[in-house]
Amino acid sequence: MDAYSPIPPGYKFENNLDLNDRNEDVKYLQKFLEYQEFFPADTNTGYFGNITNKAVIKFQEEYSDEIFKTVGDILWNRTCR
Repeated sequence: MDAYSPIPPGYKFENNLDLNDRNEDVKYLQKFLEYQEFFPADTNTGYFGNITNKAVIKFQEEYSDEIFKTVGDILWNRTCR
């Protein structure tokens, strides 16, 4: 990813997101997913509906190897020390 980010510097996602949520975290998640080309351009509403859910699933499927490798490394480091 280049230096541009659709999320403001220092912004932190601090809540789990669920279907039907409507908040700033959802808005920035949608912007991120749009930037990564998993979410339709210029349709971010801040509402976590079916379109957002499908985009999250696509992102997870695309990066599952990296996601699970990281989780595996964390678990390995915690349990094998």
